[in-house]
Amino acid sequence: MSKMTVEKIRCPKCRQENDFRMWHSVNITMDKEIKEKILNGEVFHFKCAECGYESQVFYPLLYHDMEKKLMIYMLHDDEHQVKEAASFMSGMTDTEEKLDIRKYSEEYTNRIVTTIHELQEKIYISDAGYDDRIIEIMKVIFLAMTSEKTPDQRVDEILFDTDKEKGHSIRFIEKGKCFGSIAVSEKVYNDIKERFGEKIEKNPDRYFIYDFSWARGIMR
Repeated sequence: MSKMTVEKIRCPKCRQENDFRMWHSVNITMDKEIKEKILNGEVFHFKCAECGYESQVFYPLLYHDMEKKLMIYMLHDDEHQVKEAASFMSGMTDTEEKLDIRKYSEEYTNRIVTTIHELQEKIYISDAGYDDRIIEIMKVIFLAMTSEKTPDQRVDEILFDTDKEKGHSIRFIEKGKCFGSIAVSEKVYNDIKERFGEKIEKNPDRYFIYDFSWARGIMR
């Protein structure tokens, strides 16, 4: 069951207080319409009723997909919060909101992310039927290929993207704009899975953070 509260947010431009809906946890199996609002950013979008100022609001959110057995905790990049979230997802807490997590911790895919883009990306990767750990290793390989061709090109983000017509790809972002992409082929995906599969399973992240840094460590 999803949990939402209405919080007061002061507009940074005109200082007017606004009501803002914060979704503390979302069960997209029971509330399917919320998933699209996460993917298009609606649940994080703030617009001041007084002056019209718009911005994105980041706040902790637990994403739960019972059908895919996927749980993603988005929270601030804070060591204490990450440790608490990891304990919760491992079933090592005794809070009332543990969602019978001990029962599910072993069969679920648990992830912790610290940005909205990461949350959206993990959902897209799951929907595509891929293992996000393989995709993260693929990013490292593709970045190396791109750096060889354009060594002076700055890269701020590397994101998995999906398109109904063009298929799946890895996009390279600078200052919020995509300057290039490489298609995700089944052959490359399966080659990486075969090469690194055993090493991945032997090197789980204790905080469920599977990102670019983790992937670089695996490749070393």
